[in-house]
Amino acid sequence: MIVDDNHVNRMLLKMILESVGYKNTIEARDGSEAIKKLKSEHVDLIFMDIQMPVMNGIEATAYIRKEMNATLPIIAITAYDHIDPIANGFNALVHKPYNAEKINSMIDKFLK
Repeated sequence: MIVDDNHVNRMLLKMILESVGYKNTIEARDGSEAIKKLKSEHVDLIFMDIQMPVMNGIEATAYIRKEMNATLPIIAITAYDHIDPIANGFNALVHKPYNAEKINSMIDKFLK
């Protein structure tokens, strides 16, 4: 699942995922939408932007971990350095701008 309020960022990440064989990527524009989709869709891994309107990535991850008791890998995506991914419930962090190599390394680390 790709969770980002920026359409261009979602499109770029989706293209990277499709280039390595992930064809049915679920997308959400904010944390609230991601939670709704997560309740009805099978998701193996989430790439979650930190700053989004409605519900940001930290709030959404906290909800997913506590209320849904989900342990699936959630990778924080951010342009900021002051985020502690582990303390905020994420499994790892990828800084923007990201590239295919960074994304593929996260997929390999958490799904293979």
